[in-house]
Amino acid sequence: MKPAATKTERTGVPAQPAKLGGCTKVPNGNTCRMQGSGFGYNEQVNVAVVGEGRPKWTVYADNNGAWTWDYAIRSGPGTVITVRAEGATSGRHAEFSYTLT
Repeated sequence: MKPAATKTERTGVPAQPAKLGGCTKVPNGNTCRMQGSGFGYNEQVNVAVVGEGRPKWTVYADNNGAWTWDYAIRSGPGTVITVRAEGATSGRHAEFSYTLT
């Protein structure tokens, strides 16, 4: 009897952990490019920006489990922004925080 498929085999999730990054020094009104990796092949990724009171948005990872999204900064200097991303199929989670300057 063949053993059950691992999560990686079922979802196409790369072996490396999910990662998330973006800008660390962006003035209010400018755009920051958020980047994620380590999600599944073409996986839906739900992303939330905590600290700016915005709704979640959905992006889709590419064939390598990576995605990018341009985000317009609305908050002022000193605001701590936390970006959270979670794979809808894999459940992979990544978080990134920074303080606006």
